[in-house]
Amino acid sequence: MDVELQTIDAAADEENFLKALDCFQDVFKGRIIKKVLLVNPPDIEVGLFDYDLTKRGRSNNYPPYGLGVLAGHLVNSGYEVCVCNLNHEILIKCQQSKNASQFSFEETWRSRLAEELDEFQPDLVGATCLFTVTHPSFVQVCKVVKNHAAFWFEGGVVPLVLGGVHVTHDVDTILSDIPEADFVFLNESELSFLNFIGVVNGKKLPQELGQLIINHPSGKLHFARETVPESKDLSMTPAFELLDLPELAQVGTLGSWYGFKDKGTKIATALSNRGCRAACTFCNVRTFNGVGVRGKTVDSVLEELRVLKYEHGIGHVIWLDDDLLYDEKRAIELFNGMVQKNLGLTWDATNGVIASSCKYDVVAAAADSGCIGMYFGIESGNNDILRSIKKPGTVETFLKAAEVLQKFEHINT
Repeated sequence: MDVELQTIDAAADEENFLKALDCFQDVFKGRIIKKVLLVNPPDIEVGLFDYDLTKRGRSNNYPPYGLGVLAGHLVNSGYEVCVCNLNHEILIKCQQSKNASQFSFEETWRSRLAEELDEFQPDLVGATCLFTVTHPSFVQVCKVVKNHAAFWFEGGVVPLVLGGVHVTHDVDTILSDIPEADFVFLNESELSFLNFIGVVNGKKLPQELGQLIINHPSGKLHFARETVPESKDLSMTPAFELLDLPELAQVGTLGSWYGFKDKGTKIATALSNRGCRAACTFCNVRTFNGVGVRGKTVDSVLEELRVLKYEHGIGHVIWLDDDLLYDEKRAIELFNGMVQKNLGLTWDATNGVIASSCKYDVVAAAADSGCIGMYFGIESGNNDILRSIKKPGTVETFLKAAEVLQKFEHINT
């Protein structure tokens, strides 16, 4: 980390915790955090936007699953939360327009964000960024938030907190391009974010701050204490009711297998575990999620799928897992549970499946539970190259998986 930070470890002295409390007082003016607005920026900047492509419904429109998880934890802790999905708003307005001259990319998201701020009047705004391509629009969204006249907040400027994969991996650029940001969270931050709000509200001690950068005019403080969500923390259902799930696939594209589903099928994403067993040299999963895999309980995953199916009308699910089949016994239990509960969902795993886990009993259970597609990150057909990039497989591994998958013709690979 090249930014000029004062890193505070677990043994930090009292003076630095007092500095943090002084910063909180200066930013929040003694206000208690009750309402949190979470913002998902447009996927791309205006210069990359393709009106005709979007009009045909072919622009990506994934739900902001991470914000749904964060919102779920906040709601469960008694806070009022609103999720503003600006990418979705752009796609809706484009679909409703008669021609390109009637549609304005910039006006659409800027006016919607302003409306959300004024109507909800949050005590804190959080914005996320997943991919580098979203960086320019992310910067603009953050600047609009900080320049908006927040008449309900003392001083007229609502506090802004940033987080997400891109933010974690390029925090130097983030702090340089968005100096208006008050706070930045690194890595998986649902627990550290709750601790932060607890400290601001005077319900927790500052010693519980972690994975947090305070970006204050008096100086930057980096509280490095790790708060990693474990299985019990992961085993919850995101606040899907705040994500407009039924509408997403109606105006945009989710995943690679939408063409295999009936028109009008409602599609959503789900997560069974976090992390990956592999250590591929080109991948950032370990950098963000840490080493190893942490799974949700099977019952909690089945409940998540039940909610998607029966409360939101979802017919097809895209797994977000980086290593869906990590625990083969657990994967079979999950797939069998989907059948036993008669969920009637189809699903695909487009985030990559590790070939060595594609044994016959695993794939058979996947097929019975509704699998129609899997992606495999082969990367190379040369074993020397595979070893050099620490890929968890060989050419022989891939061929063996292919032999199994050929027995299940309805699973596209």
